[in-house]
This record gives sequence, structure tokens and C-alpha cells, in this order.
Amino acid sequence: MKDIQSLLETFGLLVDQEHLYIDPSCGFHRICDLIGADPGAIDRALEESLGYTGDEIIREYRKQYHRRLAEKYGISL
Repeated sequence: MKDIQSLLETFGLLVDQEHLYIDPSCGFHRICDLIGADPGAIDRALEESLGYTGDEIIREYRKQYHRRLAEKYGISL
């Protein structure tokens, strides 16, 4: 099993660079499942390091994504 730091890095890459949050069926718990991480452990680590839960992070990324589409193309999803 990977250590928590490696799991956090993988989670961050999948969200920030691979944009898995765009898929509505791919929320925080699903991403944790994909990387073999305990959602509770990842959530605690995220809150300790960033001050946000995993669900809050995904929600904010989705909001920013929708905002960019609206500003850039005038579309709303």
C-alpha cells in the first residue's frame, strides 16, 4: 500500500492535471477508490494541509471549470 503522501500526490495530479472532476460521476470518493486510498485518511490529510475536505476541493474545481467555460465561451453547463 502507498503511503499517505504518495496518495495525496496522486490525488492532486488526477484532479489538477488530469481533470477527473469534470466527469460528474467521478467525485472525491470515486477518485479515492481509483487510487486505492481510504477517503477518511485522505480527507483528514487534505484538511490538515489545505484546510479543505476532498469534497470541497472537487466542488471548487468544478465551479472554477464552469466559470471558465462561461467566461471564455459564454456557455453554461
